[in-house]
Amino acid sequence: RGAPFSIVQCAHGAATPEIVSDAAAKSMGLVTHSVFGVGDALSRAEARLKEDTALREAMAASGTTLAALLLDRARLHNAHGVILCSMISPERLATNLAYVRRPVSPERRALIEQLFAAEASEGPQGQTVI
Repeated sequence: RGAPFSIVQCAHGAATPEIVSDAAAKSMGLVTHSVFGVGDALSRAEARLKEDTALREAMAASGTTLAALLLDRARLHNAHGVILCSMISPERLATNLAYVRRPVSPERRALIEQLFAAEASEGPQGQTVI
């Protein structure tokens, strides 16, 4: 007999590799939220940039923002699920919708891995979850 539910929802930081792989193995949907705020992800990324000149220069050269990288991070982590994000500004909503329609580039993935290296863990099928 299966679980009494078909979708699991949790904050991005709580979606451990085990939760992601268990949801996929049981054909359950996964919904993550709090991409920008849970566990001070944005503040930690800002602090990391302040302490690492090379990373800060790579970030500047990429032309992207920390918020965009956090969205990409959530997309990589929950590639087959739903990611909830709150936006108040219609302009920000339009920008983010246009942004997430593009694939995550290898350069942005590398930046994400550098920014959150201490938080990376192994996910399903040996994939790195960042």
